[in-house]
Amino acid sequence: MATDLDSLRGWLNQQSPRTVSNKAELAGLLIAAWDEIQGSDDQSTDASNFARDIENPEWQPPNLRYEVERHGITVTGSKRATIIQWIIDVINGTARCNPNYRLRQLRPNAKNCDR
Repeated sequence: MATDLDSLRGWLNQQSPRTVSNKAELAGLLIAAWDEIQGSDDQSTDASNFARDIENPEWQPPNLRYEVERHGITVTGSKRATIIQWIIDVINGTARCNPNYRLRQLRPNAKNCDR
């Protein structure tokens, strides 16, 4: 019996390597397969995180790479969001992430005061 991870594998294998153009379809397949992927719970990430946009997805067989914007640090007043990069090895069904991939400025900094 085919699993959701098998469906993700099959869909990706029909894609050309490099940029994935149908992010909505990819997100749906990832949401369905997320709990089957070992390491997917790193950074307290669950399938609901994909309700937000997956950014810059790239299919580099056997790896799917993409970014997700997280806003946890904005709760403490930061004007930046953390961008996490995920790398999914779809053959082995494993995930790893770089939680410090980069930051994105969400709001401009205050202007300097002239005296």
